[in-house]
Amino acid sequence: MWRHRVEARNDAAAGRGAVAPEMDGLCFRCYEPGHRKRDCTNEEVCVRCWLRGHPARECKRPRSPSSEEELRTLALAKLVRRRSPVRGEPAGAWRGPGREPRCPAAPTQPARSPTPPPAPTPPPPPPPPPPPPPAAPVAPLPLSLPPLGAWPPLCVEPVGA
Repeated sequence: MWRHRVEARNDAAAGRGAVAPEMDGLCFRCYEPGHRKRDCTNEEVCVRCWLRGHPARECKRPRSPSSEEELRTLALAKLVRRRSPVRGEPAGAWRGPGREPRCPAAPTQPARSPTPPPAPTPPPPPPPPPPPPPAAPVAPLPLSLPPLGAWPPLCVEPVGA
């Protein structure tokens, strides 16, 4: 029974996919750069509500039925907000989800909601191909037949001879 569980765990780990580009280099426990989950000493961050202290599987907030593209856009916007310095803080005072600023900041204007990047515009269609070159002139057909004597004589052999 024990062997079966270990084998199942190894099979599950082998089937995992590649890491999304925006998650590359981040810890999968606290989502901060510079270390991995196995070395993390920070509190766990929930990817549903971005609060510290519980994993997503224990989150009390309901799951939202969003499309994969919408979820990716929201996650990317949150990462950008987390990594952007807040006005009034020194550049090194990084602010993560659920964390208070390290230095008290002066009151600022409320943050605007993130706008997703504009959709890429499709490239313009290729120009039409150039017209084909004009065909070589065709020699005109003779409009009259040659005189009777100009035709070569026909050689006719009797059938069955």
